Amino acid sequence: MTRTLRPWQAEAIARVREEWAKGNTRTAVVAATGLGKSSVIAKMAVDEAEAGGHALLLAHRAELLDQMRDTCHLFNPSIPVGRIQAGTDQRGFPITVAMAPTLGNRARRARITRRPTLVIVDECHRAANDTYRAILEWAGCFEGTRTLGVTATLVRGDKRKLSSVWQSVALERDIVWGVEQGLLVPPRGKVVAAAHMDLSKAKVSRGDYQDGDLGEMVEQSTDEIVKAWQSYAADKLTVAFVPTVASAHALADEFAQVGVAAEVVTGDTDQPTRRGIFRRLREGTTRVVVNVFVLVEGWDEPRIECVLWARPTRLPGVYTQGVGRGLRLCPEIGKTEALILDVVGASRGQRLVGLTDLSEAFEVDRSELDALPCEDCGGFKPKAVAADPELAPCSCEREQGPGRDPDGGRLRLQGPARYEDIPLLPDPKARHRWLRSRRGVPFLIGSLPWCTNRAGIVYPDTGHADSPTWTPGHVAVRGRTSWTRLAPADGCMTFETAQLTVQAWAGPSPRVPSGPAPEWLVGKAATFGVEQAWRLDRRALQDAIDVARVSAVVDR
Repeated sequence: MTRTLRPWQAEAIARVREEWAKGNTRTAVVAATGLGKSSVIAKMAVDEAEAGGHALLLAHRAELLDQMRDTCHLFNPSIPVGRIQAGTDQRGFPITVAMAPTLGNRARRARITRRPTLVIVDECHRAANDTYRAILEWAGCFEGTRTLGVTATLVRGDKRKLSSVWQSVALERDIVWGVEQGLLVPPRGKVVAAAHMDLSKAKVSRGDYQDGDLGEMVEQSTDEIVKAWQSYAADKLTVAFVPTVASAHALADEFAQVGVAAEVVTGDTDQPTRRGIFRRLREGTTRVVVNVFVLVEGWDEPRIECVLWARPTRLPGVYTQGVGRGLRLCPEIGKTEALILDVVGASRGQRLVGLTDLSEAFEVDRSELDALPCEDCGGFKPKAVAADPELAPCSCEREQGPGRDPDGGRLRLQGPARYEDIPLLPDPKARHRWLRSRRGVPFLIGSLPWCTNRAGIVYPDTGHADSPTWTPGHVAVRGRTSWTRLAPADGCMTFETAQLTVQAWAGPSPRVPSGPAPEWLVGKAATFGVEQAWRLDRRALQDAIDVARVSAVVDR
């Protein structure tokens, strides 16, 4: 049976032809994930081939090429579709689907003797990069060859201007419109507080948080993330978005520990392996597929009912693409909504994109975050106070003048040391390698004789919240636990002074050789419960052991 167009798809094609007639030969259609952009692409390609032309369809993923080819066959199975990708070089067909990185090679383009009469770019927000521009210039797209770009989000995270490629937007249909028309299921948001996902000190590059920083936070929060999933989405097939390969495997391992079948897809996962994972997910054998943002585009599984968002972002395009993975209709399983389980932790003051940015009408449950105390004064938000009248309401000003310590001298659980206000990076060239316990207590391992089995520490004096002070000291990390001050009980020190006091007591930190960790050190790490010790180099592993030893004492 030949596929027919939905009304909006037919309208999109008519609008595109109108733009071409106006002289805007490079125009775009922007439509939310799940609305059926592939049908627009395929119908226009088939029409071009039936008229005697040659359509070139560009994408950056093999799954997208498969989808475009298969949809073309649904409109007209008699028209052959060629493919250009890696070792496959099928030229001269009425319709050709081509991998952009492959066709970006000048030698591969030189083999093609017949230039296209129509070029269609899927995920066309990518078209401003050098590879796509080289292909478009070769195809004559800047000289009059009719060109269509299709995407869910015509925005980029970098500074490249899409206006340098696309002259107009012929039609735009967003998630809100799709939900209103009954073409997408509505998203429902649940925000979960994960202790280590505090983004206030995470680095930002090209307008978004750096994946490496976020990955370490996710790795520390896997137990909380899985518990949240068990509470709200245990009966739902789930796609999880995480920032790094290490965090993907850490999260999948955490799911496995509680008996939930989870598999990982990364950029290095080959196509046969991916197809097996997707088949097991579709069958329900696998309940969660964890990916490092490789499924944010070009992947469709209507049975997905939960999007586990563990990669906070400041970019609307990235968030919209990810959320869209869960919005496709699936009547056969009675799907009525998609749960967006958003793990942003205590990132209340950060500029994050969420469901309410897409539409205020979408339901978002933030009660768990509202119940967290104010980071400045310790009071609670009005919603939390209304739920529990015994809570003290928040009355402080969020905008603080210079010089105010936003933590009020309290310990703050934030994640790895690199996110702290105080410079405690374990620099391998530094004389003193400051670290933090798992609950955030700064400590130093020294080299002087009296430092054997003891750690120098700096504690905040929570009794002086208005003018935070710090107390230096040292504590035994083996045998009998004892805390010894290095200053009078009523001493008032800045952090820097307390730090220098500890450094004078401890002397320089022991030097740790660089390079791979020896087997005996990996074995030692295992006795302290250091996970995946084999992944760490010698210095990082020694730091992890020291953190485990000291945390066992000072975090009690």
